[in-house]
Amino acid sequence: MNKFFAMENLLKSGYCIIPRVILENQLSSCEKTALRARILCYFYQKAYFAKGEVVLDGRIYTCFRGELIANQEELAAFFKTDRRQWTRIMAEFTSENIIRTEQVRGGTRITLVGYDCIVGKKSAQYKQTNGGDKAQIQPPKPRSRNWAFGSKTTTRSTT
Repeated sequence: MNKFFAMENLLKSGYCIIPRVILENQLSSCEKTALRARILCYFYQKAYFAKGEVVLDGRIYTCFRGELIANQEELAAFFKTDRRQWTRIMAEFTSENIIRTEQVRGGTRITLVGYDCIVGKKSAQYKQTNGGDKAQIQPPKPRSRNWAFGSKTTTRSTT
């Protein structure tokens, strides 16, 4: 077996979370659906999990979670589509609120909408609204129980 697939390498290599519907549709009999699924799968694989830097055409850009910066012409060629078809696909993803795009010198910043919800990290807005990363765990309030001993009822606090 190739050492590339050794357990040690599999455990060290990291992982990515991709919605199941994308993975399942990569093998769709509908060519249009399969292409869109392959493109989205690529975006999820290449999107930054944490803040990082990208060098594109000699310029340094900061990428945040759920973002990638790429040259759209190169992506169109990679997926064997013409520029017009690629533009139409990106417009569909944008109109369906799957991605947002922003032009940068030499490429495009692609943001996966809802990335934090899909990969499980809480957004800054959620944290601000709900008081931080972890909900404050309140100790349980002491409860009173009525214990019956014969004809007499006693109230005892459990702490």
